[in-house]
Amino acid sequence: MEHYSTITFVGQMNVGKTALIRRFMYGETISNYEPTIEDIYNKTLEHENNTFHFRLIDTSGDSQFNVLKEVHYAESDYIVFVYSVNNKNSFIQGKRDLKQILSILLSSGRETMPSIILVGNKCDLKKQRKVSALEAQNLVSLISSICPCAFFETSALYNVQVNDLFNIFITGVPETKKNMLNQQLNNVNHNVSLIQLNNF
Repeated sequence: MEHYSTITFVGQMNVGKTALIRRFMYGETISNYEPTIEDIYNKTLEHENNTFHFRLIDTSGDSQFNVLKEVHYAESDYIVFVYSVNNKNSFIQGKRDLKQILSILLSSGRETMPSIILVGNKCDLKKQRKVSALEAQNLVSLISSICPCAFFETSALYNVQVNDLFNIFITGVPETKKNMLNQQLNNVNHNVSLIQLNNF
């Protein structure tokens, strides 16, 4: 059976979006940082007699390209929000961006919400950590009340949990009972979840 997924990577500049994608695609590390405007990668994997086709969209961390990113949100099956565990601002600003993304999606009239994958990259920088796993897990709890959500801490440099991250695009994100109820409510009235965004 053929499966097709569009996966959009978002996050601030220099958090490692491109590094994660290229580690997965080519098994390589990036030595020199070059800001991305937008790159699209295609990957096909075979798993248990199923063929998975991934369209990976690497977006810019620059806010001037937000309009371009909004186009991709509407067509995404997964939105991967990447922050750096050693950069508190990348997490704080990312929460604001996520709130905006969810608001856009809830107002778009989509029948189902994409899954949100929260990724704390650069977990190898233990002594420089500024964002705890507990902070991220609390955010996941909030997001999970609106749409399916999963959390990983990764290191693109040392290939920590990178394969686990990309495997979830094969297995999918389990939905909580609360989330499934909200999805049903959203088909009638998305205001329920818009109110929940105030908790961010």
